[in-house]
Amino acid sequence: MVGAGFTGLAAARQLALNFPDDEVVLVEAQEVGLGPSGRNAGFAIDLPHDIGAPDYIGDIAVAKIVLKLNMAGQTLLRQQVEANGIDCQMTACGKYQAAVEERGLAVLDAYRGGLDKLEQPYQMIGEQELPQHLGTHFYRRALYTPGAVLVQPSALVKGLADSLPANVTLYERTPILDVDYGYDRTVLTHAGGSITARRLVLADDSFGQHFGFLQGRMLPIFTYGSITRQLTEEEQARLGGKPYWGAIPADPFGTTVRRTPTTAC
Repeated sequence: MVGAGFTGLAAARQLALNFPDDEVVLVEAQEVGLGPSGRNAGFAIDLPHDIGAPDYIGDIAVAKIVLKLNMAGQTLLRQQVEANGIDCQMTACGKYQAAVEERGLAVLDAYRGGLDKLEQPYQMIGEQELPQHLGTHFYRRALYTPGAVLVQPSALVKGLADSLPANVTLYERTPILDVDYGYDRTVLTHAGGSITARRLVLADDSFGQHFGFLQGRMLPIFTYGSITRQLTEEEQARLGGKPYWGAIPADPFGTTVRRTPTTAC
Protein backbone atom coordinates (compact mmCIF):
# COMPACT_ATOMS: atom_id res chain seq x y z
CA MET A 1 0.00 0.00 0.00
CA VAL A 2 1.35 3.41 -0.99
CA GLY A 3 0.50 6.54 0.99
CA ALA A 4 0.22 6.84 4.79
CA GLY A 5 -2.25 9.69 5.07
CA PHE A 6 -5.68 9.23 6.63
CA THR A 7 -6.92 7.09 3.74
CA GLY A 8 -3.86 4.84 3.61
CA LEU A 9 -3.78 4.38 7.38
CA ALA A 10 -7.49 3.52 7.49
CA ALA A 11 -7.19 1.08 4.59
CA ALA A 12 -4.10 -0.60 6.07
CA ARG A 13 -5.81 -0.96 9.44
CA GLN A 14 -8.93 -2.51 7.95
CA LEU A 15 -7.01 -4.88 5.68
CA ALA A 16 -4.91 -6.02 8.61
CA LEU A 17 -8.00 -6.68 10.73
CA ASN A 18 -9.82 -8.50 7.90
CA PHE A 19 -6.78 -10.61 6.98
CA PRO A 20 -4.89 -11.16 10.26
CA ASP A 21 -2.64 -13.85 8.76
CA ASP A 22 -1.41 -11.62 5.93
CA GLU A 23 1.34 -9.01 6.04
CA VAL A 24 0.38 -5.47 5.09
CA VAL A 25 3.20 -3.15 3.99
CA LEU A 26 2.49 0.58 4.09
CA VAL A 27 4.94 2.89 2.34
CA GLU A 28 5.14 6.66 2.84
CA ALA A 29 7.44 8.93 0.82
CA GLN A 30 7.72 11.47 3.66
CA GLU A 31 7.27 11.20 7.40
CA VAL A 32 3.70 10.62 8.52
CA GLY A 33 2.04 13.96 9.19
CA LEU A 34 4.21 16.10 6.92
CA GLY A 35 1.66 16.05 4.08
CA PRO A 36 -1.92 17.32 3.90
CA SER A 37 -3.23 14.77 6.45
CA GLY A 38 -1.17 16.48 9.14
CA ARG A 39 -1.48 20.05 7.88
CA ASN A 40 -5.17 20.49 7.21
CA ALA A 41 -7.56 22.57 9.29
CA GLY A 42 -8.67 19.63 11.45
CA PHE A 43 -12.41 19.51 10.79
CA ALA A 44 -14.23 16.16 10.85
CA ILE A 45 -17.48 17.41 9.34
CA ASP A 46 -20.76 15.53 9.61
CA LEU A 47 -22.89 17.43 7.09
CA PRO A 48 -22.66 16.99 3.32
CA HIS A 49 -21.39 20.07 1.51
CA ASP A 50 -21.99 19.87 -2.23
CA ILE A 51 -20.62 23.17 -3.58
CA GLY A 52 -22.01 22.27 -7.00
CA ALA A 53 -25.63 22.32 -5.75
CA PRO A 54 -27.62 25.57 -5.46
CA ASP A 55 -28.47 24.85 -1.81
CA TYR A 56 -25.09 23.16 -1.07
CA ILE A 57 -26.94 19.96 -0.16
CA GLY A 58 -28.19 18.65 -3.51
CA ASP A 59 -30.16 15.43 -3.81
CA ILE A 60 -31.65 14.70 -0.39
CA ALA A 61 -31.38 10.92 -0.70
CA VAL A 62 -27.69 11.17 -1.54
CA ALA A 63 -27.16 13.79 1.16
CA LYS A 64 -28.63 11.51 3.80
CA ILE A 65 -26.25 8.72 2.79
CA VAL A 66 -23.29 11.10 2.94
CA LEU A 67 -24.43 12.30 6.37
CA LYS A 68 -24.56 8.71 7.66
CA LEU A 69 -21.11 7.96 6.24
CA ASN A 70 -19.63 11.11 7.75
CA MET A 71 -21.11 10.37 11.16
CA ALA A 72 -19.87 6.78 10.97
CA GLY A 73 -16.41 8.14 10.18
CA GLN A 74 -16.56 10.40 13.22
CA THR A 75 -17.55 7.46 15.40
CA LEU A 76 -14.73 5.25 14.10
CA LEU A 77 -12.18 8.03 14.64
CA ARG A 78 -13.43 8.62 18.18
CA GLN A 79 -13.16 4.91 18.93
CA GLN A 80 -9.56 4.80 17.72
CA VAL A 81 -8.65 7.93 19.65
CA GLU A 82 -10.14 6.59 22.89
CA ALA A 83 -8.85 3.03 22.49
CA ASN A 84 -5.28 4.13 21.77
CA GLY A 85 -5.10 7.21 23.99
CA ILE A 86 -4.33 9.58 21.12
CA ASP A 87 -3.98 13.13 22.48
CA CYS A 88 -5.30 15.09 19.50
CA GLN A 89 -7.66 17.58 21.19
CA MET A 90 -10.73 15.88 19.70
CA THR A 91 -13.69 18.04 20.65
CA ALA A 92 -17.30 17.92 19.43
CA CYS A 93 -17.88 21.67 19.39
CA GLY A 94 -19.44 22.19 15.96
CA LYS A 95 -18.31 24.65 13.30
CA TYR A 96 -19.10 28.14 12.06
CA GLN A 97 -19.52 28.87 8.38
CA ALA A 98 -18.83 32.58 8.21
CA ALA A 99 -19.31 35.29 5.59
CA VAL A 100 -18.06 38.82 5.00
CA GLU A 101 -19.18 39.79 1.49
CA GLU A 102 -22.53 39.57 -0.27
CA ARG A 103 -21.56 36.44 -2.17
CA GLY A 104 -20.80 34.63 1.07
CA LEU A 105 -24.01 35.85 2.69
CA ALA A 106 -25.97 34.42 -0.24
CA VAL A 107 -24.22 31.09 0.26
CA LEU A 108 -25.28 31.02 3.92
CA ASP A 109 -28.91 31.67 2.98
CA ALA A 110 -28.81 28.93 0.34
CA TYR A 111 -27.13 26.47 2.72
CA ARG A 112 -29.70 27.23 5.41
CA GLY A 113 -32.43 26.23 2.96
CA GLY A 114 -30.61 22.99 2.22
CA LEU A 115 -30.24 22.19 5.90
CA ASP A 116 -33.97 22.78 6.38
CA LYS A 117 -34.69 20.20 3.68
CA LEU A 118 -32.24 17.79 5.30
CA GLU A 119 -33.86 18.53 8.71
CA GLN A 120 -30.55 19.27 10.39
CA PRO A 121 -30.12 21.75 13.27
CA TYR A 122 -28.29 25.05 12.86
CA GLN A 123 -28.12 28.56 14.28
CA MET A 124 -27.74 31.71 12.20
CA ILE A 125 -25.66 34.23 14.14
CA GLY A 126 -25.71 37.93 13.27
CA GLU A 127 -22.90 40.48 13.18
CA GLN A 128 -23.57 41.87 16.65
CA GLU A 129 -23.53 38.46 18.36
CA LEU A 130 -20.56 36.94 16.54
CA PRO A 131 -17.81 38.53 18.71
CA GLN A 132 -19.25 36.63 21.69
CA HIS A 133 -18.52 33.43 19.76
CA LEU A 134 -15.37 34.20 17.73
CA GLY A 135 -13.93 37.25 19.46
CA THR A 136 -13.82 39.29 16.24
CA HIS A 137 -16.00 41.81 14.40
CA PHE A 138 -14.59 40.72 11.02
CA TYR A 139 -17.51 38.53 9.94
CA ARG A 140 -20.99 39.82 9.13
CA ARG A 141 -22.87 36.56 9.68
CA ALA A 142 -22.21 32.92 10.46
CA LEU A 143 -24.17 29.69 10.27
CA TYR A 144 -23.34 27.43 13.21
CA THR A 145 -23.89 23.66 12.97
CA PRO A 146 -23.28 21.55 16.09
CA GLY A 147 -22.22 18.20 14.60
CA ALA A 148 -18.65 18.89 13.47
CA VAL A 149 -15.68 17.54 15.43
CA LEU A 150 -12.39 19.44 15.65
CA VAL A 151 -9.00 17.75 16.03
CA GLN A 152 -5.30 18.53 15.95
CA PRO A 153 -4.70 16.77 12.61
CA SER A 154 -0.97 16.11 12.95
CA ALA A 155 -1.39 14.53 16.39
CA LEU A 156 -4.30 12.46 15.09
CA VAL A 157 -2.56 11.07 12.00
CA LYS A 158 0.64 10.33 13.92
CA GLY A 159 -1.36 8.61 16.65
CA LEU A 160 -3.17 6.47 14.10
CA ALA A 161 0.18 5.49 12.55
CA ASP A 162 1.64 4.58 15.95
CA SER A 163 -1.31 2.31 16.76
CA LEU A 164 -1.51 0.21 13.59
CA PRO A 165 -2.15 -3.54 14.00
CA ALA A 166 0.88 -5.77 14.49
CA ASN A 167 0.70 -7.23 10.97
CA VAL A 168 1.17 -3.79 9.38
CA THR A 169 4.72 -2.64 8.67
CA LEU A 170 5.10 1.08 8.01
CA TYR A 171 8.09 2.39 6.03
CA GLU A 172 8.47 6.16 6.17
CA ARG A 173 10.81 8.26 4.01
CA THR A 174 10.60 5.62 1.30
CA PRO A 175 9.57 7.24 -1.99
CA ILE A 176 8.70 4.77 -4.74
CA LEU A 177 10.89 5.35 -7.81
CA ASP A 178 9.43 2.78 -10.20
CA VAL A 179 6.53 0.34 -10.42
CA ASP A 180 6.19 -2.85 -12.47
CA TYR A 181 2.64 -4.17 -12.80
CA GLY A 182 2.77 -7.92 -13.31
CA TYR A 183 -0.05 -10.44 -13.84
CA ASP A 184 0.01 -11.80 -10.29
CA ARG A 185 2.33 -9.38 -8.50
CA THR A 186 3.45 -5.76 -8.42
CA VAL A 187 7.05 -4.73 -7.80
CA LEU A 188 7.71 -1.34 -6.22
CA THR A 189 11.28 -0.09 -6.43
CA HIS A 190 12.74 2.36 -3.92
CA ALA A 191 16.24 3.64 -3.21
CA GLY A 192 17.03 0.80 -0.82
CA GLY A 193 15.60 -2.12 -2.79
CA SER A 194 12.15 -3.31 -3.82
CA ILE A 195 8.82 -4.53 -2.46
CA THR A 196 6.87 -7.33 -4.13
CA ALA A 197 3.15 -7.44 -3.41
CA ARG A 198 0.26 -9.61 -4.52
CA ARG A 199 -2.09 -6.64 -4.28
CA LEU A 200 -1.39 -2.92 -4.52
CA VAL A 201 -3.55 -0.20 -3.00
CA LEU A 202 -2.75 3.39 -3.99
CA ALA A 203 -3.76 5.94 -1.37
CA ASP A 204 -1.61 8.77 -2.67
CA ASP A 205 -4.24 11.13 -4.10
CA SER A 206 -2.93 13.16 -7.02
CA PHE A 207 0.37 11.29 -7.03
CA GLY A 208 -1.56 8.46 -8.66
CA GLN A 209 -0.59 10.11 -11.94
CA HIS A 210 2.99 9.00 -11.30
CA PHE A 211 1.71 5.41 -11.08
CA GLY A 212 0.04 5.61 -14.49
CA PHE A 213 -3.50 6.60 -13.52
CA LEU A 214 -5.58 9.63 -14.59
CA GLN A 215 -2.59 11.26 -16.24
CA GLY A 216 -3.30 14.83 -17.29
CA ARG A 217 -6.70 14.75 -15.58
CA MET A 218 -5.77 15.98 -12.10
CA LEU A 219 -4.41 19.33 -10.95
CA PRO A 220 -2.83 18.96 -7.48
CA ILE A 221 -3.27 21.94 -5.15
CA PHE A 222 -1.87 21.88 -1.62
CA THR A 223 -2.80 24.49 0.98
CA TYR A 224 -1.14 24.42 4.38
CA GLY A 225 -2.05 26.23 7.57
CA SER A 226 -0.14 28.87 9.47
CA ILE A 227 -0.03 28.81 13.26
CA THR A 228 0.49 31.81 15.51
CA ARG A 229 2.52 31.70 18.68
CA GLN A 230 0.64 30.85 21.86
CA LEU A 231 -1.41 33.82 23.03
CA THR A 232 -0.76 35.23 26.48
CA GLU A 233 -3.53 35.22 29.06
CA GLU A 234 -3.95 38.97 28.57
CA GLU A 235 -4.25 38.55 24.79
CA GLN A 236 -6.78 35.74 25.17
CA ALA A 237 -8.87 37.85 27.56
CA ARG A 238 -8.73 40.80 25.14
CA LEU A 239 -9.76 38.60 22.24
CA GLY A 240 -12.76 37.20 24.09
CA GLY A 241 -15.15 34.76 22.49
CA LYS A 242 -15.13 31.01 23.02
CA PRO A 243 -11.81 29.33 23.87
CA TYR A 244 -12.13 26.66 21.15
CA TRP A 245 -13.78 27.11 17.77
CA GLY A 246 -13.40 26.60 14.04
CA ALA A 247 -14.75 28.77 11.21
CA ILE A 248 -14.80 27.87 7.54
CA PRO A 249 -15.51 30.45 4.82
CA ALA A 250 -18.90 30.62 3.13
CA ASP A 251 -17.03 31.70 0.00
CA PRO A 252 -15.04 28.66 -1.23
CA PHE A 253 -12.00 30.88 -1.79
CA GLY A 254 -11.95 32.25 1.74
CA THR A 255 -9.72 31.30 4.65
CA THR A 256 -10.42 28.71 7.35
CA VAL A 257 -9.64 29.95 10.86
CA ARG A 258 -9.39 28.07 14.14
CA ARG A 259 -8.72 28.93 17.75
CA THR A 260 -7.10 25.99 19.49
CA PRO A 261 -6.13 25.25 23.09
CA THR A 262 -2.67 24.36 24.28
CA THR A 263 -4.12 21.24 25.92
CA ALA A 264 -7.07 19.02 25.10
CA CYS A 265 -10.50 20.34 26.14
